[in-house]
Amino acid sequence: FVSSISTWSSSINLVGSQAMYHILEIIRIGRSSLEAAVTSVGFFFTGCLSYCIFAVLCPCTVATSVPIIPPLGSFLYNQVILPMIGLSLAFTDGSNEFMSRVPSKNESFRYSWRGSRRIYFNGLLRAFLPAVVPHFLYLIALGELMWKFDPQFVAEKCLLSSNNSEQVARRPLSPVIRCEALRNYRGDATESASVIMLASLILCTCVASAS
Repeated sequence: FVSSISTWSSSINLVGSQAMYHILEIIRIGRSSLEAAVTSVGFFFTGCLSYCIFAVLCPCTVATSVPIIPPLGSFLYNQVILPMIGLSLAFTDGSNEFMSRVPSKNESFRYSWRGSRRIYFNGLLRAFLPAVVPHFLYLIALGELMWKFDPQFVAEKCLLSSNNSEQVARRPLSPVIRCEALRNYRGDATESASVIMLASLILCTCVASAS
């Protein structure tokens, strides 16, 4: 069968002893391109799902100051960064042992929830972790930046008056994160913490693309 293909007249002349090599190379490039395209599309949808989870978790933060996602950062993440990483994955070449793996047969596909649970679980896990990690970083950044940019506000509004001087010396984060006065507070600290949170989401997405 393979010999008849190699000798069949077509627009691609495969004549000589290297005809079989050309056929194998065409098959390898086709399979590699298909796998790269599937990986690219899967990464793009996982990144979009990760951003949706990230946005939904913002009102659920334990901090009294709800993080605000910068509009420009959201645009860059969804319209620039995700497509660029997805395109780079689509143009990647297969591994050296790519042709040694047996492809799936052309049989009738029957959907099974039990057989697909592992795929769905891995996809949700890859989307959930990059969306959750930035929220923990936001809590740390909010506390540290409030002490950095507005320590007088923290000392007056967020600390107990009984041991105020001792707490100012230690600079604890938990009273700042749960401070009721931060509900309507907007300043450099909250904006910078939100930017750091979105930047960490981008970094986690880049790390996930390499895994």
